[in-house]
Amino acid sequence: AATKAYVDLVFKSSLDVSAFLTDAQEAAELAQSAAEEAVTLVDVLSKPKDVQDALAHKGILVVINGQSNALGANAGGLNPASPLVKTWDGVTETWGSSDYTELPWTRGSPHGNAGNNNIGLALAHRLADETGRPVFLVLDGTGGTPIEAWVANGVASVRYAALKAKVEAALASPEVVNANVTKVDVFLWAQGEENALTALHTPYRDMFSTLSTQLRAETWMPKETPMLVFGMSGLHQRYQIGEAQRDFCENSNSNCTFVNASGLQTAFDASGGADYTHWLGASLWTLGYER
Repeated sequence: AATKAYVDLVFKSSLDVSAFLTDAQEAAELAQSAAEEAVTLVDVLSKPKDVQDALAHKGILVVINGQSNALGANAGGLNPASPLVKTWDGVTETWGSSDYTELPWTRGSPHGNAGNNNIGLALAHRLADETGRPVFLVLDGTGGTPIEAWVANGVASVRYAALKAKVEAALASPEVVNANVTKVDVFLWAQGEENALTALHTPYRDMFSTLSTQLRAETWMPKETPMLVFGMSGLHQRYQIGEAQRDFCENSNSNCTFVNASGLQTAFDASGGADYTHWLGASLWTLGYER
């Protein structure tokens, strides 16, 4: 997802090329062509005709996975609690609220975050706002967890197996079935802090590639599924894993996008506090809704 200003500027405006062409009709045709070819994640999910197999889609399924920043470690920021957005409760295996002061958000990890804001929740609201379609969010995250917990034993790895079970249970729920959702529409990844001091560029990139391969082998996550990888705070992004994530997205998989987190705030950034790892609630919202 991009900021609203970026979407409006780049993807929703007409391209004025008449100054460079003598034929006004040709200029109009080129402008229309440019507008049709520029497609954002929101465009794809709001206009099923842009996706060959999405004509039956009515709902949207968002999955967010990773460490504590995937969970969300701070409250604050917007909390619109849209009736269009539902969050999977991994304890009751039912759909819960999109209000982060209610269940399942008030649960502990890996099913909730004790009532904090969340990147995936923000994106889910953005999609609901712009498409008017029901959005289903699946959260699974554990703080202080290295990427090996998703890949060391293949699909049997503890965190991967937990994620897989949760996604498949959500997909089997009556609400999702009735919404004609059969696959993940966008996958969000916020992890890396636990590997920052120990993992070098190539080993981490290779492990992340393994995770991507595991996911895209699932029937519910085809190769076309967008994967958004969120940048870390300045304390962690400076290490090799930050560049490894960007390297994979930019050079190894065209359906993986690195989301830059520069300019967002931790407690350290905001007031010199001790926490230079976890995004404040308002920054979690900005990262998911506007970036």
